[in-house]
Amino acid sequence: MELPLAAIVKNVSDNDAFFMQLRENEKQPISDYSHGLHFKNLIDNEKTTVAELAQLRQCSKEKIYHLLSFADVPNQIWDAVANMSKVSCRSASTIKRLAKKGEKYISALIEIAEEIRKGAGRNRIEKMVNEIVHGEQKLETNRVIEAEDGRVIGRWVKKTIVFESDVNIDQQKLEALIIANVQ
Repeated sequence: MELPLAAIVKNVSDNDAFFMQLRENEKQPISDYSHGLHFKNLIDNEKTTVAELAQLRQCSKEKIYHLLSFADVPNQIWDAVANMSKVSCRSASTIKRLAKKGEKYISALIEIAEEIRKGAGRNRIEKMVNEIVHGEQKLETNRVIEAEDGRVIGRWVKKTIVFESDVNIDQQKLEALIIANVQ
C-alpha cells in the first residue's frame, strides 16, 4: 500500500539538526523536571551550552540554571517527592540550595515532600524547612505601621519591616535613624 507523504528535505549539519530537533521538542508539554534533566545531559555531553539553550528557549540563562537545579538535588529528596510534574524550576533551585546546607535540611525537605509534590512554591518550601530546622514559627504580621493620616506605610514581620510598594523611602535617612537607635 502506498501513501502519499509530503516531506521537506534539508541539507543541514549535525549541529543544526540537533537544534532543529530541540526546537521541535519544545512544542511538547514537558515538565520542568524533564527539561532540566535533559538539558543537564546535553550540557554534560557537550552538545550545547547554557547560552545556546537560553537563546533557543528565548529565556534568561538564570532560567536555564534553575532548570539544571533538578539534577543537583539529592535523589533521596526526589524519591520522597515521587512525582515532580508540579515542581517548578525555581522551587528546584531553592531545594538544591537548602539541601546543600546539610542533613538536617535534607531531612526537612523529605518531611515536606508531599507539599513539594503538590507544587509548593519556593517561599513556602523555605518557610516550612526553616520551621522544621530552626523551630521558627509562622511569619506573622505583628503590627501595622501607619502615618498620622491613617495611611499604611508598612508592616512588621518578625524583625523585618515590609514597606508598602507605593511608599518612597529615603534609605540614607532611614539607615542613619536605625544606626542612631540601635541599643
